[in-house]
Amino acid sequence: RARGGAASLTRSMASSSRRAGKKEEDKQVQEKPPPDTLLSYLKNTLAARSVMTLELPDFALQVWPLEAKNVAGISSLSLHNNRLGAIGEEVTLLTSLQLLRLDNNKINQLPDFIGNLTTLTSFSASKNLITEVPTAFSCLCDLTSLDLRDNNIPVLCV
Repeated sequence: RARGGAASLTRSMASSSRRAGKKEEDKQVQEKPPPDTLLSYLKNTLAARSVMTLELPDFALQVWPLEAKNVAGISSLSLHNNRLGAIGEEVTLLTSLQLLRLDNNKINQLPDFIGNLTTLTSFSASKNLITEVPTAFSCLCDLTSLDLRDNNIPVLCV
């Protein structure tokens, strides 16, 4: 009997340990919703109104999110790791924008209206399909960081 009791206790402890591990996994899953859910998308959009940052990475966005124009006071916009083919002109409504991150999309052209983002200090659009840098970038006097790595831009001789 003593052996049966010890074996039963060992099984009970192992089972309890598995349940505790499972609860911890469940807790971690509950704390961070999957990025492709509508709820997560909406939460990030609403949060931008108070933290002045809008982050919508990994949502497979193919068009510029119209929600971005409804948070005009944001200073940081991250739309990396999506499927955007172009930069929406609505970005010019973001008059306080300092950081714009568009890495790993399908953008093939940087529009001239990008020069209207005069408060921009950091612009990143690496891993896209961009072929040239428009002269409008010369209007971005506060720009201190520019990342256009891994695009189709030919080597520039300066």
